[in-house]
Amino acid sequence: MITLDFETKSYADLKKVGTWAYSEHATTDVICACWGVDDGPIQEWWPGKNKTDEMPADLWDAIRTGHLVEAHYVAFERSIWVNVMAKVWVAGAARPREGRMFWSFPILGETGILTQTDRFPQPRRGESH
Repeated sequence: MITLDFETKSYADLKKVGTWAYSEHATTDVICACWGVDDGPIQEWWPGKNKTDEMPADLWDAIRTGHLVEAHYVAFERSIWVNVMAKVWVAGAARPREGRMFWSFPILGETGILTQTDRFPQPRRGESH
């Protein structure tokens, strides 16, 4: 299991626009990602420091191989992964959206990897959960 937390920045107001729209906003970016895989140590990555950095291989490998992801507010981490991380950051030659990702609730939707949106609908624009 991966425990994941993103710290972000944006001109979008998260409370006004909601989680999904915030993650889609052109100015939204990840300042820091912290994660731990299984019982391993908590690690950190500051992707905003140098846009030429690659995603840390162990984070990418854990997600690509199907580890379950948990987070305090997993809908936020999921939306940041789908709309920021998978579109901007690469791990080697692989794009994050090409791998298998399983979240603590299965709604990857747009990625087409794992979808059960009939049970867990995606938030509407401006709706915050």
